[in-house]
Amino acid sequence: MPGERREILVVDDHSSDGTRTWLEEVSRREPLLRVVSPTGRGRAAARNAGVAAAQSELIVFLDDDMWVGPEFLEAHWAAYLKTRPEPVVCVGRMRPYPGNAPTPANLAYDRRLAHIDDCMAEFGDDLPCRYLCTGNVSMPRRLFEEGLAFDEGFAGYSFEDTELGYRLAALGVRFRYLPEAWAEHRTDTTVAALLSKQAEAGRSAVRFLQAHPEAAEHLDVPFEVPAVATTRRRDGVVKRLAKELGFSRPCGAMLEGLLRLAAAARLREPSLRLLYYAGYARYGRAFREAARDAGRLGARSEKKIPVGSVRHG
Repeated sequence: MPGERREILVVDDHSSDGTRTWLEEVSRREPLLRVVSPTGRGRAAARNAGVAAAQSELIVFLDDDMWVGPEFLEAHWAAYLKTRPEPVVCVGRMRPYPGNAPTPANLAYDRRLAHIDDCMAEFGDDLPCRYLCTGNVSMPRRLFEEGLAFDEGFAGYSFEDTELGYRLAALGVRFRYLPEAWAEHRTDTTVAALLSKQAEAGRSAVRFLQAHPEAAEHLDVPFEVPAVATTRRRDGVVKRLAKELGFSRPCGAMLEGLLRLAAAARLREPSLRLLYYAGYARYGRAFREAARDAGRLGARSEKKIPVGSVRHG
Protein backbone atom coordinates (compact mmCIF):
# COMPACT_ATOMS: atom_id res chain seq x y z
CA MET A 1 0.00 0.00 0.00
CA PRO A 2 1.66 3.26 -1.07
CA GLY A 3 2.69 5.26 1.96
CA GLU A 4 1.52 8.58 0.54
CA ARG A 5 -2.02 7.28 0.28
CA ARG A 6 -2.32 6.33 3.92
CA GLU A 7 -4.03 8.43 6.52
CA ILE A 8 -4.92 7.82 10.15
CA LEU A 9 -8.09 9.46 11.40
CA VAL A 10 -8.96 9.37 15.08
CA VAL A 11 -12.47 10.44 16.05
CA ASP A 12 -12.44 11.68 19.62
CA ASP A 13 -16.02 11.07 20.66
CA HIS A 14 -16.26 13.64 23.43
CA SER A 15 -13.52 12.19 25.64
CA SER A 16 -12.86 13.75 29.05
CA ASP A 17 -9.57 12.16 30.09
CA GLY A 18 -7.01 14.20 28.15
CA THR A 19 -7.14 11.98 25.07
CA ARG A 20 -7.76 14.85 22.66
CA THR A 21 -4.86 16.92 23.99
CA TRP A 22 -2.55 13.92 23.64
CA LEU A 23 -3.79 13.23 20.10
CA GLU A 24 -3.21 16.82 19.04
CA GLU A 25 0.35 16.66 20.37
CA VAL A 26 1.03 13.43 18.47
CA SER A 27 -0.53 14.78 15.27
CA ARG A 28 2.02 17.60 15.22
CA ARG A 29 4.78 14.98 14.97
CA GLU A 30 2.93 12.50 12.76
CA PRO A 31 1.73 14.05 9.47
CA LEU A 32 -0.43 10.99 8.67
CA LEU A 33 -2.53 11.44 11.81
CA ARG A 34 -5.55 13.71 11.86
CA VAL A 35 -7.94 14.23 14.75
CA VAL A 36 -11.60 14.55 13.82
CA SER A 37 -13.71 16.90 15.88
CA PRO A 38 -15.68 15.15 18.62
CA THR A 39 -19.34 14.47 18.00
CA GLY A 40 -20.63 13.35 21.39
CA ARG A 41 -23.58 11.68 19.66
CA GLY A 42 -22.56 8.05 19.86
CA ARG A 43 -20.77 5.40 17.81
CA ALA A 44 -22.72 5.77 14.58
CA ALA A 45 -22.24 9.53 14.45
CA ALA A 46 -18.54 9.18 15.29
CA ARG A 47 -17.99 6.76 12.41
CA ASN A 48 -19.94 8.99 10.02
CA ALA A 49 -17.70 11.90 11.03
CA GLY A 50 -14.62 9.81 10.31
CA VAL A 51 -15.94 8.75 6.91
CA ALA A 52 -16.76 12.35 6.00
CA ALA A 53 -13.16 13.39 6.77
CA ALA A 54 -11.54 10.45 4.96
CA GLN A 55 -9.84 10.95 1.60
CA SER A 56 -8.46 7.48 0.75
CA GLU A 57 -10.40 5.09 -1.50
CA LEU A 58 -10.45 2.32 1.11
CA ILE A 59 -11.71 2.88 4.65
CA VAL A 60 -10.57 0.61 7.48
CA PHE A 61 -12.49 0.87 10.73
CA LEU A 62 -10.88 -0.02 14.05
CA ASP A 63 -12.08 0.27 17.63
CA ASP A 64 -9.82 2.10 20.05
CA ASP A 65 -8.99 -1.06 21.99
CA MET A 66 -7.71 -3.05 18.99
CA TRP A 67 -3.96 -3.58 18.45
CA VAL A 68 -2.96 -4.62 14.94
CA GLY A 69 -0.15 -6.67 13.43
CA PRO A 70 2.57 -5.26 11.14
CA GLU A 71 0.85 -6.44 7.94
CA PHE A 72 -2.62 -5.30 8.95
CA LEU A 73 -3.16 -2.48 6.45
CA GLU A 74 -1.37 -4.33 3.66
CA ALA A 75 -3.73 -7.29 4.11
CA HIS A 76 -6.84 -5.11 3.83
CA TRP A 77 -5.37 -3.23 0.85
CA ALA A 78 -4.40 -6.43 -0.98
CA ALA A 79 -7.91 -7.81 -0.54
CA TYR A 80 -9.34 -4.58 -1.91
CA LEU A 81 -7.09 -4.63 -4.98
CA LYS A 82 -8.00 -8.26 -5.63
CA THR A 83 -11.75 -7.65 -5.66
CA ARG A 84 -12.23 -4.16 -7.10
CA PRO A 85 -14.24 -2.84 -8.84
CA GLU A 86 -16.66 -5.24 -7.11
CA PRO A 87 -17.66 -3.74 -3.76
CA VAL A 88 -16.54 -6.16 -1.05
CA VAL A 89 -16.57 -5.70 2.73
CA CYS A 90 -13.69 -7.49 4.47
CA VAL A 91 -14.03 -8.32 8.16
CA GLY A 92 -10.64 -8.98 9.70
CA ARG A 93 -9.83 -11.46 12.41
CA MET A 94 -10.50 -10.26 15.96
CA ARG A 95 -8.84 -12.25 18.72
CA PRO A 96 -8.32 -11.56 22.42
CA TYR A 97 -4.94 -10.24 23.48
CA PRO A 98 -3.16 -13.07 25.36
CA GLY A 99 -2.16 -10.74 28.17
CA ASN A 100 -5.67 -9.66 29.17
CA ALA A 101 -6.25 -9.91 32.92
CA PRO A 102 -8.30 -13.08 33.63
CA THR A 103 -11.14 -11.36 35.48
CA PRO A 104 -14.69 -12.72 35.03
CA ALA A 105 -15.69 -9.68 32.96
CA ASN A 106 -12.65 -9.89 30.69
CA LEU A 107 -12.99 -13.64 30.26
CA ALA A 108 -16.67 -13.34 29.37
CA TYR A 109 -15.92 -10.72 26.73
CA ASP A 110 -12.93 -12.60 25.32
CA ARG A 111 -14.82 -15.89 25.06
CA ARG A 112 -17.62 -14.21 23.15
CA LEU A 113 -15.12 -12.53 20.83
CA ALA A 114 -13.36 -15.84 20.18
CA HIS A 115 -16.70 -17.55 19.50
CA ILE A 116 -17.66 -14.92 16.92
CA ASP A 117 -14.27 -15.25 15.23
CA ASP A 118 -14.68 -19.04 15.05
CA CYS A 119 -18.08 -18.59 13.41
CA MET A 120 -16.67 -16.17 10.83
CA ALA A 121 -13.84 -18.57 10.02
CA GLU A 122 -16.39 -21.25 9.12
CA PHE A 123 -18.04 -18.97 6.54
CA GLY A 124 -14.79 -17.67 5.00
CA ASP A 125 -15.36 -15.86 1.70
CA ASP A 126 -19.13 -16.24 1.99
CA LEU A 127 -19.59 -14.28 5.21
CA PRO A 128 -23.18 -13.30 6.13
CA CYS A 129 -23.78 -9.57 6.41
CA ARG A 130 -24.77 -9.92 10.08
CA TYR A 131 -21.07 -10.31 10.93
CA LEU A 132 -20.17 -6.78 9.90
CA CYS A 133 -18.27 -5.51 12.92
CA THR A 134 -16.50 -2.18 12.82
CA GLY A 135 -13.93 -3.39 15.34
CA ASN A 136 -11.92 -4.50 12.30
CA VAL A 137 -13.45 -4.04 8.85
CA SER A 138 -12.63 -2.41 5.52
CA MET A 139 -14.87 -1.23 2.70
CA PRO A 140 -14.56 1.06 -0.34
CA ARG A 141 -15.21 4.70 0.46
CA ARG A 142 -17.37 5.04 -2.67
CA LEU A 143 -20.10 3.07 -0.90
CA PHE A 144 -20.54 6.04 1.43
CA GLU A 145 -20.36 8.49 -1.46
CA GLU A 146 -23.46 6.77 -2.82
CA GLY A 147 -25.48 7.91 0.18
CA LEU A 148 -24.87 5.19 2.76
CA ALA A 149 -24.19 6.10 6.37
CA PHE A 150 -24.44 4.58 9.82
CA ASP A 151 -27.89 5.12 11.33
CA GLU A 152 -27.36 7.72 14.05
CA GLY A 153 -30.68 6.76 15.61
CA PHE A 154 -28.80 3.99 17.43
CA ALA A 155 -27.98 5.89 20.57
CA GLY A 156 -26.50 3.02 22.58
CA TYR A 157 -24.28 0.01 22.20
CA SER A 158 -24.62 -2.58 19.41
CA PHE A 159 -26.35 -3.17 16.07
CA GLU A 160 -25.47 0.11 14.35
CA ASP A 161 -22.79 -1.67 12.31
CA THR A 162 -24.90 -4.80 11.72
CA GLU A 163 -27.74 -2.63 10.46
CA LEU A 164 -25.44 -1.06 7.87
CA GLY A 165 -24.38 -4.57 6.86
CA TYR A 166 -27.95 -5.51 6.01
CA ARG A 167 -28.38 -2.42 3.84
CA LEU A 168 -25.11 -3.14 2.06
CA ALA A 169 -26.15 -6.74 1.40
CA ALA A 170 -29.45 -5.51 -0.06
CA LEU A 171 -27.38 -3.57 -2.61
CA GLY A 172 -25.49 -6.68 -3.62
CA VAL A 173 -22.31 -6.02 -1.64
CA ARG A 174 -20.39 -9.19 -0.79
CA PHE A 175 -18.77 -9.93 2.58
CA ARG A 176 -15.69 -12.02 3.33
CA TYR A 177 -13.62 -13.02 6.35
CA LEU A 178 -10.00 -11.84 6.21
CA PRO A 179 -7.95 -13.69 8.86
CA GLU A 180 -4.61 -12.29 7.66
CA ALA A 181 -5.76 -8.81 8.71
CA TRP A 182 -5.74 -9.70 12.38
CA ALA A 183 -6.09 -7.47 15.40
CA GLU A 184 -6.01 -8.21 19.12
CA HIS A 185 -8.55 -6.84 21.55
CA ARG A 186 -7.04 -5.37 24.72
CA THR A 187 -9.90 -6.14 27.08
CA ASP A 188 -10.17 -4.09 30.25
CA THR A 189 -13.82 -4.11 31.25
CA THR A 190 -15.95 -4.63 34.34
CA VAL A 191 -19.07 -6.58 35.23
CA ALA A 192 -21.01 -3.30 35.52
CA ALA A 193 -19.88 -2.20 32.06
CA LEU A 194 -20.86 -5.52 30.47
CA LEU A 195 -24.29 -5.50 32.11
CA SER A 196 -24.85 -1.92 30.96
CA LYS A 197 -23.91 -2.87 27.40
CA GLN A 198 -26.37 -5.76 27.47
CA ALA A 199 -29.16 -3.38 28.41
CA GLU A 200 -28.18 -1.02 25.60
CA ALA A 201 -28.06 -3.96 23.19
CA GLY A 202 -31.60 -4.95 24.15
CA ARG A 203 -32.88 -1.49 23.25
CA SER A 204 -30.85 -1.37 20.03
CA ALA A 205 -32.15 -4.80 18.99
CA VAL A 206 -35.71 -3.46 18.83
CA ARG A 207 -34.73 -0.61 16.52
CA PHE A 208 -32.73 -3.03 14.39
CA LEU A 209 -35.67 -5.44 14.02
CA GLN A 210 -37.99 -2.61 13.07
CA ALA A 211 -35.64 -1.80 10.18
CA HIS A 212 -34.86 -5.40 9.22
CA PRO A 213 -37.60 -7.85 10.28
CA GLU A 214 -35.89 -10.60 8.28
CA ALA A 215 -33.05 -10.62 10.83
CA ALA A 216 -35.28 -12.16 13.51
CA GLU A 217 -34.23 -15.71 12.61
CA HIS A 218 -30.62 -14.92 13.52
CA LEU A 219 -31.32 -12.79 16.59
CA ASP A 220 -32.42 -13.55 20.12
CA VAL A 221 -35.98 -12.16 20.22
CA PRO A 222 -37.45 -12.74 23.69
CA PHE A 223 -40.58 -10.62 23.13
CA GLU A 224 -42.77 -9.49 20.27
CA VAL A 225 -42.01 -6.13 18.67
CA PRO A 226 -45.21 -4.33 17.61
CA ALA A 227 -45.72 -4.18 13.82
CA VAL A 228 -42.84 -6.63 13.23
CA ALA A 229 -44.57 -9.83 12.15
CA THR A 230 -41.41 -11.97 12.32
CA THR A 231 -41.27 -11.45 16.09
CA ARG A 232 -44.78 -12.66 16.89
CA ARG A 233 -44.78 -15.05 19.82
CA ARG A 234 -46.87 -18.14 20.42
CA ASP A 235 -45.78 -18.70 23.98
CA GLY A 236 -48.00 -20.69 26.28
CA VAL A 237 -49.10 -19.51 29.71
CA VAL A 238 -46.22 -21.25 31.51
CA LYS A 239 -43.60 -19.76 29.21
CA ARG A 240 -45.08 -16.28 29.49
CA LEU A 241 -45.07 -16.49 33.27
CA ALA A 242 -41.48 -17.76 33.23
CA LYS A 243 -40.45 -14.78 31.10
CA GLU A 244 -42.24 -12.32 33.34
CA LEU A 245 -40.35 -13.76 36.29
CA GLY A 246 -36.98 -14.25 34.57
CA PHE A 247 -36.85 -10.74 33.13
CA SER A 248 -38.21 -9.02 36.23
CA ARG A 249 -36.09 -6.57 38.20
CA PRO A 250 -36.17 -8.69 41.41
CA CYS A 251 -34.88 -11.72 39.51
CA GLY A 252 -32.20 -9.63 37.85
CA ALA A 253 -31.16 -8.18 41.20
CA MET A 254 -30.92 -11.68 42.69
CA LEU A 255 -28.72 -12.89 39.80
CA GLU A 256 -26.45 -9.89 40.10
CA GLY A 257 -26.18 -10.40 43.86
CA LEU A 258 -25.16 -14.03 43.37
CA LEU A 259 -22.70 -12.88 40.72
CA ARG A 260 -21.04 -10.49 43.16
CA LEU A 261 -20.74 -13.27 45.74
CA ALA A 262 -19.24 -15.72 43.23
CA ALA A 263 -16.77 -13.09 41.99
CA ALA A 264 -15.72 -12.22 45.55
CA ALA A 265 -15.11 -15.92 46.21
CA ARG A 266 -13.11 -16.12 42.95
CA LEU A 267 -15.30 -18.88 41.58
CA ARG A 268 -14.44 -18.41 37.90
CA GLU A 269 -16.86 -20.68 36.05
CA PRO A 270 -19.88 -19.97 38.31
CA SER A 271 -19.12 -16.25 37.92
CA LEU A 272 -19.06 -16.58 34.14
CA ARG A 273 -22.32 -18.52 34.09
CA LEU A 274 -24.04 -16.03 36.39
CA LEU A 275 -22.69 -13.13 34.33
CA TYR A 276 -24.25 -14.67 31.24
CA TYR A 277 -27.67 -15.05 32.92
CA ALA A 278 -27.56 -11.62 34.54
CA GLY A 279 -26.58 -10.05 31.21
CA TYR A 280 -29.39 -11.85 29.41
CA ALA A 281 -31.84 -10.65 32.06
CA ARG A 282 -30.70 -7.07 31.43
CA TYR A 283 -30.98 -7.59 27.66
CA GLY A 284 -34.47 -9.07 27.85
CA ARG A 285 -35.81 -6.45 30.23
CA ALA A 286 -34.49 -3.59 28.08
CA PHE A 287 -35.81 -5.30 24.95
CA ARG A 288 -39.28 -5.57 26.46
CA GLU A 289 -39.29 -1.94 27.57
CA ALA A 290 -38.14 -0.74 24.15
CA ALA A 291 -40.77 -2.88 22.42
CA ARG A 292 -43.49 -1.41 24.66
CA ASP A 293 -42.27 2.10 23.91
CA ALA A 294 -42.37 1.30 20.19
CA GLY A 295 -45.94 0.10 20.58
CA ARG A 296 -46.99 3.27 22.39
CA LEU A 297 -45.36 5.46 19.74
CA GLY A 298 -47.11 3.51 17.02
CA ALA A 299 -50.47 3.88 18.75
CA ARG A 300 -50.00 7.65 19.09
CA SER A 301 -49.09 7.92 15.40
CA GLU A 302 -52.26 6.09 14.40
CA LYS A 303 -54.37 8.39 16.56
CA LYS A 304 -52.88 11.48 14.93
CA ILE A 305 -54.09 10.48 11.44
CA PRO A 306 -57.14 8.21 11.77
CA VAL A 307 -58.21 6.25 8.72
CA GLY A 308 -60.52 8.32 6.52
CA SER A 309 -59.43 11.70 7.85
CA VAL A 310 -57.14 12.57 4.92
CA ARG A 311 -58.86 14.55 2.20
CA HIS A 312 -57.66 14.74 -1.39
CA GLY A 313 -58.11 17.66 -3.76
